[in-house]
Amino acid sequence: MKLESPASVANLSLVATEKTSSLRIIFIIYFISGFCALIYQTAWQRLLGLFTGADVRSVTIIVAAYLAGLGVGSMIGGIIADRLSCRGAVRLFGLCNLAIAAFALAARLIFYDLLFLRLHMLAANLAGLMLVSGLALLVPTTLMGLSLPLLSRALVRSLDAAAQTIGRLEAINISGAALGALVGGCLLTGTLGFAGASYAGAALSTAVGVTALRVARTFPAGNSRPQSGPVLSLRGSAHLWRWSALVFLSGFTAIGLQVIWFRLLSVPVESFAYTFALLVAIVLLGDGIGTAIGTRLVAHAVDLRRWFMVTQAVIMAYVLASVLLLCALYAHFSGATTRFGVSTVATQASSVQVLLMVGLPLALLLPPNVLIGLTLPFVQKAVQTEASRVGFHVGILQLANLCGNVAGAVLTGMLFLDLFGTSGVLLLYGLIGLGFAVGAFGGSARRPRHVRVTIPVALVGALTLALVLFPSNSHLWATLHGGTETRAVIAEDSTGVTAIITHDEHAILYVGGNAQGAVPFLDVHVILGALPALVHPHPHELLIIGIGSGGTPYAAGLRAETRHVLAVELIGSQLPALTAFAQREAGTAVAAMLADPRYQLVVGDGRRELAHTAARFDVIQADAIQPWRAGSGLLYSREFFEQARTRLAAGGFMAQWTPTERTGTTFRQVFPYGVAIGTFMVIGANEPVAFDQATILARLDDPHVRTHLERGGVDPERIREFIQTQPVTFWSPATPRGGEVNTDLLPRDEYFLNN
Repeated sequence: MKLESPASVANLSLVATEKTSSLRIIFIIYFISGFCALIYQTAWQRLLGLFTGADVRSVTIIVAAYLAGLGVGSMIGGIIADRLSCRGAVRLFGLCNLAIAAFALAARLIFYDLLFLRLHMLAANLAGLMLVSGLALLVPTTLMGLSLPLLSRALVRSLDAAAQTIGRLEAINISGAALGALVGGCLLTGTLGFAGASYAGAALSTAVGVTALRVARTFPAGNSRPQSGPVLSLRGSAHLWRWSALVFLSGFTAIGLQVIWFRLLSVPVESFAYTFALLVAIVLLGDGIGTAIGTRLVAHAVDLRRWFMVTQAVIMAYVLASVLLLCALYAHFSGATTRFGVSTVATQASSVQVLLMVGLPLALLLPPNVLIGLTLPFVQKAVQTEASRVGFHVGILQLANLCGNVAGAVLTGMLFLDLFGTSGVLLLYGLIGLGFAVGAFGGSARRPRHVRVTIPVALVGALTLALVLFPSNSHLWATLHGGTETRAVIAEDSTGVTAIITHDEHAILYVGGNAQGAVPFLDVHVILGALPALVHPHPHELLIIGIGSGGTPYAAGLRAETRHVLAVELIGSQLPALTAFAQREAGTAVAAMLADPRYQLVVGDGRRELAHTAARFDVIQADAIQPWRAGSGLLYSREFFEQARTRLAAGGFMAQWTPTERTGTTFRQVFPYGVAIGTFMVIGANEPVAFDQATILARLDDPHVRTHLERGGVDPERIREFIQTQPVTFWSPATPRGGEVNTDLLPRDEYFLNN
């Protein structure tokens, strides 16, 4: 027997320690890589959204383009990974991250300075919007998509351990993404702005790239292959493509369920700047936990196809059951306070409310996403049967999953919700789950018969029962809004859900789960619409951004001189909801507006309308929206006010609600002349604003004005009282200006916790 010298033993120990250290470093930087990916997605989606618009269609296109780029990268990575040495794969991973960092540094220049400020006309049609969005994101997302095939090639040493190694990589990367969603969406974007968050990500990506290039030297330079082991599943391309089809379907339903979850949770958990980041983080946390658990279990797994089917069926059963339970809870507590959003947190901030705000999304999102993540290592074990094609198999599976994600996002977000509504989409997904449950029958004969049959039978029964009991779309949304079908008007399309709930003497309009107006019209909306029209000597052409319950646009059209009121609404379901509500006894005010030929109500993005129209307006008015709502920063920024200023006719002006001091500060920096009416609203113009109380009150007493207001259920004396009691403050170019402002790149009021 040959004995090793102490020096040889020491060298072997040093090599082993170096390999272990290198693996740890790879895992750490891959965690950071996932962290950066979600910072970029958060920041770039908002930057590119300025070009595409803020409507759901535009957001869906951006998400689909991001995922499609990742899919292209996965495909390329799968093709080239197995041709590289382990060292070459790690080096290419490092170079990709350096290139991503370079793009992140140029993100503002590309998305904002170039596309939004100079090439915004390309977003005027859907084809141009899709093409530009895809091309703009193609390079960085393709580079991101290369990562997993490359690192799988570098780290997998044995087919026996391939699933565990790849699963561990995925779990670490997804966990980093979960933290990135939370930190990027809540801390970095709110503190540094969207461009600043991208720069922070660039610094981290640079560190990842440099570290990867340094650690690559410790990996073999030869074209070594993983050691072969016992084959646990069928070989051949047909086997890979069958699994790819299953993964595609799983990815399709996973992203489609995200669209549905986020829409459902908008009712109990109000949508504000931090909500989306929280929900995405919970989804990714579940995926990461599930993948980590699957990595530990996969070594003992057999009959992989059957357990994949069972898991997918359980996911659908849980989703349907959780929605049924949520409806039952709302029906039981109808009339009680069941909203846990920012308004209650900001005013009462009890630990119970904060707990529910986080706990409810955790209960709905975490378990099914743990199950989604659980399947990832199992799928890898099923297909990793060839030592020479590890990277290729990883790339193809990732491509299939991402293609499913793209299809699920586009079809669910832009077609299925229009056709079937949320309830119909969930029923469709329930049928897919039923198909998975049926597919779980049979399996390996080595398993006991009761195991092979009992679980699928139970799942088929549970899913069938849930499908039978599942509520209609109108019943679902009426219940979640605290009403009944007889008292509710429900409309839903791809842009959102509108519910008008009738109470004893009034009706409340909810959009995306948030109360946005009422009938009879609220004073805040009436005054915002009426006062600017009373101040202007000849308000012929008016633009109102936001319709709500109709109070602002209706009041804005009170003057006989007004020829045209263009009202642009982002959420398309509001128009059919208002039309249906106008047929009811309580909807006479809305019916009066809809019957007036001067009103043109359209669905669209207000800023995009300003960017693409050649029209000039005597009055531009943004309807009241709370500044902390998600995306509201687009209507409170300096750039928005500047955009509106360029569309004013001679003598025209813009009116703006001032819910925060920063809103007024931002507004005054844009308009050289203006008047503040108390702390309630401001009117700005390119020329001095003639705000004379006697003249305004005389116009209010005009018979046409009074008739118009009374037809809409508005008491003109409430407007008179407001005008007479509010102090008025004028400003001019000589008035000192200063203070923090809201901008497109840093909407401080929207990210109120950071500012």
